[in-house]
Amino acid sequence: YFSFGFSIVSRDCLHSTVPQFYPIGKAMQDRIDSLCDEVAALRECLIKSGLLREEALLALMHRRRFSSELLEHPCALNATITDALATREMSFCLARLVGRRSTIALQGASRGL
Repeated sequence: YFSFGFSIVSRDCLHSTVPQFYPIGKAMQDRIDSLCDEVAALRECLIKSGLLREEALLALMHRRRFSSELLEHPCALNATITDALATREMSFCLARLVGRRSTIALQGASRGL
């Protein structure tokens, strides 16, 4: 399925609608699938050999994606969790929902609680 922001279109529907683009799209998808398999195999080899920790890779990927989003959508990053939740009451409600352990972890990460 392909998403165009407002609807989902199946490959069959796309093929019947724009048949001249199907071979190009299929070749691109096949190449993407092949590259994804190759990356997954390399990742598995690096992790199994001890040269890469999965957590470190995931953290690096997160930072890179976050930096990319910040470039596209700049903003000031000086808000606290209290600012994000709008009121202290909302913060207390969240604390009750997530439990003591998560609340303590959140307090350690936020200067607003």
